[in-house]
Amino acid sequence: MIRAHLKIGFRNIVKNKGFFALNAGGLIIGLTAVLLISLWVNDELSFNKSLTNYNNIASVKKHLTYVEEIRTSSGQPMQLAPVLRNEYGSHFKYVVTSAQSSNYNVRYNEKIVMIRGRFAEPNMANLLGLNMIAGSRDALNDISSVLISKSTAKNIFGDEDPMNKIIKISNKLDVKVAGVYQDMPKNSNFDDLNFIAPWKLLKKSQKYEEKLGWGNSWFRVYVQLNDENALSDVSSLIKDIRKNNYSILLSISPIAITVFNNAPNPIDFLNCKYSSASKFITMAPLLTCSLI
Repeated sequence: MIRAHLKIGFRNIVKNKGFFALNAGGLIIGLTAVLLISLWVNDELSFNKSLTNYNNIASVKKHLTYVEEIRTSSGQPMQLAPVLRNEYGSHFKYVVTSAQSSNYNVRYNEKIVMIRGRFAEPNMANLLGLNMIAGSRDALNDISSVLISKSTAKNIFGDEDPMNKIIKISNKLDVKVAGVYQDMPKNSNFDDLNFIAPWKLLKKSQKYEEKLGWGNSWFRVYVQLNDENALSDVSSLIKDIRKNNYSILLSISPIAITVFNNAPNPIDFLNCKYSSASKFITMAPLLTCSLI
């Protein structure tokens, strides 16, 4: 019986080759589309989730109004993190200032390579939960030290032991390799973090203390909450910060958030409203931070 059905099916395929090709092609395209969409959805849902304590880690966002339109930016003044840390430190495990990720010339002896990394405060290594191969996360407390990824160590030093080697960043900043960590996951905001150099070194070399007031927006601020469920409570506590005639509307945006749709109406930002309209969208409560 089965053999007979196979014969009939084969004859119909031979008889109607064009019709069969059309149907088979449509089926293949449909299955391929489903597979690709499934992979994309899985990539979105797993974004940043390979990071330790990803549920507690967040980025501080800034919201500015331009002709009744609210625009969101990650750029923050370098003075913000110390205020959050000093006045509300009991609610955060870590508050970290970081420069934006950029490409830098890195020299070792006569070898020069272009490496992407960033300058950040020491607790950046703890906030991200770096998996250290050699050295310590705390090494960044030394202004002359640097942490590099495993691939960067291979790129610069080859088979040499990179520990305690001196490299020069941007042809002017000498730092000692004090630690090597496993490369960050590709499916994260920090996949290009090939080195972390001390924030104090950048601030000192660029004389930021002398040049920059509250109006600068060059940097990033990341936080790790002591309790992931305390987001709303922390929001209400810090909404009345006042500093140096400067006001700014902020939000804490968990890095685990996956957004499949547009943000809520900008008026919700001004009213500090938030919602989870669907299982795919989670908007963090907004922190009205009036720095006056």
